[in-house]
Amino acid sequence: MGDVEITNGKSITLAVSVIEWKMQTERVFHLCDSKGISLYEYPIKQQIRAPGFNFTAYIKSEHFLELDKKNELGVGELHPEVSDILKIARNKIKDHFRRRTHENQSEIVEQWKKEQIYPYEDKIELNPVEIAERQVFDILAVNVQSYLPEFEEKDKKSKKFTFRLLAQAISDNPESVQKIISEVLGLKKEEQDDLAELLERTQLSSIISSAKIVANRLDFLVGLHNLIFDKDTNKTLLERDQLHKILEKEAWLFHEEFSLAGSEQRLEEVLNFHLDTLGKREDDTDPVEVGEGRTGRIDLMFHKTIQPRIGEYDYLIVELKRPSIKINSNVLRQIEEYAIAVANDPRFHGVPTRWTFIVVANELDNFAKEKANQRDRPKGQVYNSANLNITVWAKEWADVINNSRSKLHFVNQQLDYEADRESAKEYLKKTHSKFIPDSYQEESSMPRQASDYLSGKAR
Repeated sequence: MGDVEITNGKSITLAVSVIEWKMQTERVFHLCDSKGISLYEYPIKQQIRAPGFNFTAYIKSEHFLELDKKNELGVGELHPEVSDILKIARNKIKDHFRRRTHENQSEIVEQWKKEQIYPYEDKIELNPVEIAERQVFDILAVNVQSYLPEFEEKDKKSKKFTFRLLAQAISDNPESVQKIISEVLGLKKEEQDDLAELLERTQLSSIISSAKIVANRLDFLVGLHNLIFDKDTNKTLLERDQLHKILEKEAWLFHEEFSLAGSEQRLEEVLNFHLDTLGKREDDTDPVEVGEGRTGRIDLMFHKTIQPRIGEYDYLIVELKRPSIKINSNVLRQIEEYAIAVANDPRFHGVPTRWTFIVVANELDNFAKEKANQRDRPKGQVYNSANLNITVWAKEWADVINNSRSKLHFVNQQLDYEADRESAKEYLKKTHSKFIPDSYQEESSMPRQASDYLSGKAR
């Protein structure tokens, strides 16, 4: 290493040697003079994580001889100069084992490919997510093999199955990997911690998790777009039984910060639901009147899980209209009546609350479009009451979907993922099969190519 600077600007000459052993041995630092004669042993413990390697480190400097003559070497890291030297040496050794790990991985992975047990096919081009998945697998698999000597003795079929299980977990649910290495492979707690630190350092698992979320959301947007606008399904898609149930699991579509609180309840049940959140209120279960003796009902309700300030609450209420219904003056009047009834209900008096109501359908008629496109308001806002702290919005499904697509667009570029026709359909069938019309599940083609939709060509 040559000359290094330690406490008080003092410069010393330092060298580090690492000997790797094939047999298992205790990891220790030997603090030596410049000739390599050990003056003091210092346990490494968990200061250097190098899974699969057995080693001894020799830290050599004449400065240790001076400290030993003063009987100061034995206090170890309590001595500031020894502490500085060990810190420098540790970093150097960590760099060494990062290089060795990479070399080791490359050799082992090539051997697995020759044995035909490596779970990934050779491809000329890999996108960033595929690269991340393979890197995570290589890190885990190589170190699992190092920790489990008996793994090498297993037959080819068992190895191949284990690797496929691990690769599938990394791709589908990175969080489940920890469970596999602890319960299926039986690694010790210390060994699990080693692997966890390796993954945390690479940050690859978070990349894969993000990619999975974005991929699922892009698939959902493509599938929802075709489900709503397909001529066969939009006539049979019933708000109560199908679209409503599908959207219960996709709350992010309306706002990332809102979570689903309740659905398909009469308005008075929605109010009662929130009484516990707001604290004990009067025990009044009468329906909320919206005029002319009628009681209100909403289709889907989200409530914000964070409070902007202590004691204040934000609520979002979304009313869904099945695809065959347009938003017109009657629909706007209905949603505004809902909003005013809620805000005026005595059970919310004195509670700082902000209400956002959204009604969504395939289309707005000419009157609704004029109301939703006014100079002094954001696009879609049809009503704003400063007195009651209410905003009401009317939106077309195309705008809701395209806005969500735009938010995902940048992340999609970074992760290099593009939802295609089949992945979109598979996601909907896998996640929401009970609520999708049979005509959609049986059809063999979508009205528009998913790639056109994602690139903004389809509307």
